[in-house]
Amino acid sequence: MIGKVKFSALALNESFWPLTKSDRFGLPGLPSEFACLLEKFEQFYAQHTSKGRVIKWIFNQGRVEMQVNIPIKKGPRQFYVVVSPLQACILLLFNHKSKWTFDELLLSLWPDALDRRKNVPDKKPDAMFILDEEFLLASAIEPLAGYLKTSPGALIQVGDAAMVEDETATEASRTPITTSETFTIVSQLSKCKIDKKRRALFPYFSLNLLVQEGQQVTNNLLHERGFLIDCAMVKIMKTNKKMPWSKLQVAVVNEVRSFFNPTTQILKRKLEDLIERKFIERDPSDHNLLLYIS
Repeated sequence: MIGKVKFSALALNESFWPLTKSDRFGLPGLPSEFACLLEKFEQFYAQHTSKGRVIKWIFNQGRVEMQVNIPIKKGPRQFYVVVSPLQACILLLFNHKSKWTFDELLLSLWPDALDRRKNVPDKKPDAMFILDEEFLLASAIEPLAGYLKTSPGALIQVGDAAMVEDETATEASRTPITTSETFTIVSQLSKCKIDKKRRALFPYFSLNLLVQEGQQVTNNLLHERGFLIDCAMVKIMKTNKKMPWSKLQVAVVNEVRSFFNPTTQILKRKLEDLIERKFIERDPSDHNLLLYIS
């Protein structure tokens, strides 16, 4: 308990909890209500752990439960929202003023963002966002604005007109948030799904961020598997000096089987790559016999 706030933190070791790109961002412009909690925990952590340990907060994971004083039509006047720390910071900013532009929110959470945006070289004219922080901000706001089918309601109004609630609309069919948008807190919710404890559980990300993270994980996995195949092929060929392609395939599969089962197409592609990089060559008199290049 810190003041009147129930606060707990889970310390993770990055060796056992790999972080994605969207996990590795800081929030230098934390709202004061949030910053004081983290500062007190950091002081406690420093007193009870060995020197040299550094805390890096993950603001798009975790759970923040906040009381919201927005009436629900045919429902309670007060309820609780369960959001990510980043979404909680966005909602706390609306305590200071009722209307924010996208750039104002960006500047409040990342004070140097607009300067970095100006200095980005080779800007793509058709790119919706230039900075990673812009994409993270939009992805955090979209669930709060009711853009996801799994959102319990829409706390934030995008633009001057209220968003029309369409049960048949999909996340991909909604107009995405851009840097020219303005945001206000709704004065009343026409509907909001809450549980028996009067809590509304909001998704932490938009669909776009989940898709991007999935593509990143897939690309990293394919890269790591290709590296393992390269190492296995070179190791086996260096030991045997020459080997028929059929036996090399079996040997490589046995070498990496504990990690994954490579397909023949992947093995052929990696072989051609190693031939091009001058690690392996084909015997001029026998196309299926492979020679190691020392």
